[in-house]
Amino acid sequence: MKNLLIAVMVLGSMAQAQTEAAADQTANQSSSKIENLQKKDQTMKDTDEEITNARLRATLGSKSKWSVRTASAFQGGSVKKPLDANRPNYRGAVATPTATYFDTNIAIKRRLGDRDSINFGTGLTLFKPFHRTLDESTNSGKGARNLNISNPYLEYNLAYKVGNLQASSSATYTHSVNDFDVSEVKSIGSFDVSQMFIGELTSNLSFGTSFTLGKAMYKGSGDVDGQGNPKVNLEPGIFPFAEYTFNDTYAFRTVFGYFQFQEFVNDKGNFRQLTPYQSMGIGISVNRDVYIYPNIQFTPKDISADRTNLGISANINIF
Repeated sequence: MKNLLIAVMVLGSMAQAQTEAAADQTANQSSSKIENLQKKDQTMKDTDEEITNARLRATLGSKSKWSVRTASAFQGGSVKKPLDANRPNYRGAVATPTATYFDTNIAIKRRLGDRDSINFGTGLTLFKPFHRTLDESTNSGKGARNLNISNPYLEYNLAYKVGNLQASSSATYTHSVNDFDVSEVKSIGSFDVSQMFIGELTSNLSFGTSFTLGKAMYKGSGDVDGQGNPKVNLEPGIFPFAEYTFNDTYAFRTVFGYFQFQEFVNDKGNFRQLTPYQSMGIGISVNRDVYIYPNIQFTPKDISADRTNLGISANINIF
């Protein structure tokens, strides 16, 4: 009997040891799985640690792996006649006003890594949205309908820091499918690259510059479109800007479009400077993914109420 009790006690101790070992192994496996999941989640860094500018964040899009990026704008009438169907062509002749319009761009965004993403999108432009029906033409030219579908595009974005500067690089290919672009302009598409730098002078004041270059591609050797307008070959530009941040929501912003040029197909090597313009407005950061910018645009060569346009733009990211 005594030997039987000793055997039972030994077997019980062995069973308890095995149970404790199994529990320790299970705990270690669970801990390892949790650590692996944490490491997997941490592979995509928070880009907001490097990019702090509210407008740049909203322009780049959501931090989610998949999201929808939208950019919309309404270009209204002049300060003198804000509800007019036409807006002054402040970068052209006084006697040639252009139509007011609303345009929106919608893109599917796929975040590739910590700092880069790819976007595929298109959009539409609605001319004189409060003054015409959809089936009415806005101008006398062929193809100038009240509603135009934008050409689709594929864009690559990279956001990062260079020292104390916030930076963004992008490359975009736009493919021409619009009837007017294909039949009248004989356009194949265009390739655009841009580079932006933003530096903070103080905690409230920042300055930046965008460098852009656009290259158009056409079918055939014609140097004018179906309406006799010269075709643009290259369009480089430098756009300095400044921002003063009042708080987390509101900021004053101004952009200087003084250094934009065009080279025509029939006059390669000769770059013509476009009429300079400037925009001024209040940036409203509703949250990280919604940024609204009511603004005015004018040319410093002729500052007047009837040649100053009203506009509002919005960057809204979904998901």
